[in-house]
Amino acid sequence: MVRDGTYDSALGESFPIAVKRGVTVRAQAGHRPVVDAKAAIVSGVFTIDNAIAHTAIHGLTITGGRGSYGGLKITTDDTQASTQGWPRITYNRFDDNSAAYGGAINLEGLSPGTVCTASIVGNMFTGNLGVLRGGAIGVRARGEAYITGNNFVGNVADDGGAIFVGTCAR
Repeated sequence: MVRDGTYDSALGESFPIAVKRGVTVRAQAGHRPVVDAKAAIVSGVFTIDNAIAHTAIHGLTITGGRGSYGGLKITTDDTQASTQGWPRITYNRFDDNSAAYGGAINLEGLSPGTVCTASIVGNMFTGNLGVLRGGAIGVRARGEAYITGNNFVGNVADDGGAIFVGTCAR
């Protein structure tokens, strides 16, 4: 459980924060903690690699991510080591993140023959920038996402202001 408050580099956080396989990062009931990278050039505020069951982020505000990956980088390089449909990204706010692809969330299978999956449900995406594609969400090569019940406001990209789905993605 993550308690209420703002978590940033001034409090000793270093970015990106790697979410371990099988771990759920969840806001304490009734709270909305803020994780703020303060516009530092990072490889995502959070990263998730080769997710298995129960890998999730729930109820946070994720903001200030800049660089190659903005708010959240989700990757798979070994389909056998991951579980389809995970991670679950639920009921978060993604505000003011920026990346080349998927300002708030970038989802990608890294190796031929791999599939990177995620369930993205009930989130709010506001003011994120995909410099090239996917202002809020970029589903790139070998990515597969179940996206439902989200709200998108003021997200910008040259291609796919809210969502970009690339070749070999679903």
